[in-house]
Amino acid sequence: MMRVLVIDDDVEFTEHLKAVKPVEVSMDVVHDSESVFAHLQVGTPDVIVLDLSMAPTLATDSASEGLAILGAIMGGHRGRVPVVIATESEDDDTEAWCRKLGAAAVLHKADGLGQVFDAAREVVVGTEEDWLTKAATRRFGHVRQLVKEGGEDEPEK
Repeated sequence: MMRVLVIDDDVEFTEHLKAVKPVEVSMDVVHDSESVFAHLQVGTPDVIVLDLSMAPTLATDSASEGLAILGAIMGGHRGRVPVVIATESEDDDTEAWCRKLGAAAVLHKADGLGQVFDAAREVVVGTEEDWLTKAATRRFGHVRQLVKEGGEDEPEK
């Protein structure tokens, strides 16, 4: 059984995650920064899923809180617990910072809830390269579907 710790202050999002959680996944949820470290002292999950935008406790603003948590986790658990970032941001700089701080994968919440557990499983049992290939395929497929439905113009050839 894969043990996943979800760190996200969005209760609605975490309730939706619980609803789609595969049966072979054990999922704990913490909704604030202070609870993260107390939880990690009790036990170590196989993977952490971390939201970036949370109420600030470690950082000066909500946009930086997840990065502060990521930095603290990587500082204390480097190499032992992979962290998957789940964010609403599609900013390339944010993704680069997450990677620099040690995130195993960065995914976008808009791409769907099912991908959270796919990504978690891939960083635990597969390789990051495997997960990135699948994630890129999903994102490309999503863009192709938008184009097909007329949501965006076809790219020029």
